[in-house]
Amino acid sequence: MSGDAELQALPGPARQVWREVDGLRLYLAQQADLQALAALAQDSDWLQEEEKAALARIKSAARRTEYLCGHAWLRWLLARELACQPEQVRLAFSAQHKPYALPGPAGQAAPAWNLSHAHGHFALVLGPPAAPAGTAAFKPCGGLGVDIEFPQQVSAAELRQLAQGFCHAQELAHLHALPDSAVSQAFLRLWCGKEAVAKALGCGFLFSPKRIVLQAESFVDGAVQTVQLEGMQRQVALWQWRVEGDGVLGVARVLG
Repeated sequence: MSGDAELQALPGPARQVWREVDGLRLYLAQQADLQALAALAQDSDWLQEEEKAALARIKSAARRTEYLCGHAWLRWLLARELACQPEQVRLAFSAQHKPYALPGPAGQAAPAWNLSHAHGHFALVLGPPAAPAGTAAFKPCGGLGVDIEFPQQVSAAELRQLAQGFCHAQELAHLHALPDSAVSQAFLRLWCGKEAVAKALGCGFLFSPKRIVLQAESFVDGAVQTVQLEGMQRQVALWQWRVEGDGVLGVARVLG
C-alpha cells in the first residue's frame, strides 16, 4: 500500500509529536482518528503472527478494535523511524512478555517505545534506541512506560478506600488531607503514575505498587520527579500532564 494511502488514513494530529521531553517524543490520538489506519493495516496484513494470535484471544469486539488501532498506529510510527513499510516492522518479546522493536531491514536500531489506551484515547512514547536483547543493559520496553487514564464516577470516600490497596502510607495521608473535590484528580495521578513506572520497570504490578512511592503533593504538569522504589536499587523519572479535560498522562523512564 502506498505511503500516500497511509497518510490519507491518518489525520495530522496523530502524526505529530504532542510533547518532547528529555529525548522522548509523546504522541496522542483518538480512536476515531485511527480507524481508517486500522482497516488499512488489516487489509494490507501489517501484523505479525504473535500480534494476530493476541488479537484472536481478545473476546470483546471493542477491545479487539482498540488493539488493532493501537498496533496499526505503532507500526506506522515505527516504520517512519526505520524507513520501511509498516509490515516490515518486527517485534520481539522479553522474558516478561513485553514487546519491543527489532532493528529495521537495513539494520537501523529501533527506538524504544510504549503504548497505552483508555476510553478511546491512545498515547505512545518513543525514545532513543534500546540496548540489544541479551546484553546486560537490555530493559523490556527500553525502560519506558506510558499510561493514560480518565476519571470514573466514584465518590471521594470510595477512592480513598480503593487507594488502600495500592498506595504507600504517605500517599494515603496526602489523599486523606485533601478536600473531597480534589481527591479524584489526585487519585488518578497516583494510579497513572504508578502504572507508567511499573511498565517502565517491565514487571507490571508484580512489583507491589505500594513500593512505588510518588511525591503526590508536588505534581506539576510537565515537571519531572524522581520516583522512590522501596527495595529496588533503581531510579525512575516520571512526568505527568493533564489531558483532554480531566484525563492524566504519565510517562516514566528508568534512569539506572
